[in-house]
Amino acid sequence: MSERAADVECTPYCEDVEAFQQRAVAAGQADCNALFEAHLDCWEQNTAQICSKEFTGCSDAAKAWRDCVGVYCKTDAAKTDPNCSGGNTRLLPF
Repeated sequence: MSERAADVECTPYCEDVEAFQQRAVAAGQADCNALFEAHLDCWEQNTAQICSKEFTGCSDAAKAWRDCVGVYCKTDAAKTDPNCSGGNTRLLPF
């Protein structure tokens, strides 16, 4: 298979990310929105590569965002958050 495994429809995905980040901030965690926007900006600049499994140019931006929201997922406040599981975020950047 030469394409990415994730099929991301931005409208529900981005709304889910926004709600998730709002819950994290309400629980006293850092706001990770700027990192998510940087991830989106990276893909907007590399749209021709979005289906390529070999393209890793946006991996750093994805990791930075996941690391940021991952802090929230490790808190007691996130134990019942539907986007956290076992101390990690279920939301995978594309």
